[in-house]
Amino acid sequence: MKNKDTLTKKVLTWQKNGTGYDDLLKEISAMVYSYPKRHFCWTEDQCSDFYCYFYKRIEKIMKGFRYCGIPFRSYLYRSIKCQVHTFHRKTQKKQQQNALFFHESKILIEELGDIMNSSKLRPSVHAVNILQLDRKRNMLNTGAGRRVIMLALKSAPFLTDSHIEAVSKMTGCSEDWFFEKVSKLRRITERRSKRIKEFDLRINRAYLQIYQLHTEISSGITFETGEVETKLSLVKQRMDKALKGRESLRTVPTNREIADVLEVPKGSIDSGLYYIKKSLQPLLEE
Repeated sequence: MKNKDTLTKKVLTWQKNGTGYDDLLKEISAMVYSYPKRHFCWTEDQCSDFYCYFYKRIEKIMKGFRYCGIPFRSYLYRSIKCQVHTFHRKTQKKQQQNALFFHESKILIEELGDIMNSSKLRPSVHAVNILQLDRKRNMLNTGAGRRVIMLALKSAPFLTDSHIEAVSKMTGCSEDWFFEKVSKLRRITERRSKRIKEFDLRINRAYLQIYQLHTEISSGITFETGEVETKLSLVKQRMDKALKGRESLRTVPTNREIADVLEVPKGSIDSGLYYIKKSLQPLLEE
């Protein structure tokens, strides 16, 4: 081990004798946490989320390391870099899924608002053809109108009063009826937002407990080995459970919730949203 750096020596010693695990985990955890901030200028919250995502891989990486002249630090950084990109893609995908319907309906509803509220502005050719508008700027096709309502309800938490008015005028539905449906979905998403905050608190609390346990161990406070392992295992289980619960929640209404509010089959919402997204693509690209 003459030419090996200190971290590599520690990993190889742990692989051989099983000693020094807690110090290793603390040192590697600090490297994992600081890497995205140093290389990608991530915020502390983003770094914490990434650490929680990466944490369960640390021991596997330590076990899988084989010294062939390349130090463990380089091996670890390659793994972190790869997982940073994977985590970023997953996070972006989730954010895009949450924002997709809001983005599309926002563009559509703003177009609807312009068409309804401006006497000088003429709707684009795409808007007339896709939305099937008559000279009075009302929708000729009731099926298309229902799909516009579905798309707008998907973004219920973000709709303004002007959006609600524009959709109701364009589709011919009662403004009071549409507002009632929007309000029901808002109450559902508000309850879910509270649960999301609760899960965030649980995740942060678990992360802090893990950090405190490693700090106490490294500072020389003695614990029974079994006691430490039990505590870390329980905290990790709580954090994993909170992460899974957090990932399962969305900030926008689900298709099932929209179906329940409109009192129609879920399949009607699925197909309606699919076809209106497909038909609106040219309008969104203008």
